[in-house]
Amino acid sequence: MRPFRALPIAAVGAIAVAISAHGYAYCLTRTCNPKTEQCEFDQTGCNLSGKVLFWPNSCVSFDVQKDGSAKLHIDYDTVHAVMVKAFAQWTNADCGNGTHPSIQVTDFGPVSCAKPEYNKNEPNANIIAFHDSPRPYANAIDTVALTTVYFNPDTGEIYDANVEINSDAKELEDYGAEENWNGS
Repeated sequence: MRPFRALPIAAVGAIAVAISAHGYAYCLTRTCNPKTEQCEFDQTGCNLSGKVLFWPNSCVSFDVQKDGSAKLHIDYDTVHAVMVKAFAQWTNADCGNGTHPSIQVTDFGPVSCAKPEYNKNEPNANIIAFHDSPRPYANAIDTVALTTVYFNPDTGEIYDANVEINSDAKELEDYGAEENWNGS
């Protein structure tokens, strides 16, 4: 089975800790209809067809790219601290009746790789990385972050997810200084 790569899937929830951007309420990310390969969207852009994407177990890891962002003067330690705080807020969210999300997030530390990719024959890392060079995606100046998710289109099982934070995004202009990230 060849994994499917979706672009864009979602804005990074972790960045919301540092800045606020315009967006719609939560949508479950779904595959398109596997038989027709067509997607049906509602008025807010949420996909209504196909299987809901899911992690195969509740333990999910993340890695932060070791170089941070030279362009925005944000080092690894700062990015890492923001991501740890963001994941803690996510996993500690109150789902009602004293329950919390069932996902467990594990920090696997710094990595050299900053390229979103999936390797079906080797271990993979869910990488969070800055891209200081212009991004080739449509509306890149308006995109704070892009999450690339590799998944099984027949079942919705997620194999890998990588986050690219766009250093050229308009919303990040005021947050480039390391002291702004530390204060989030």
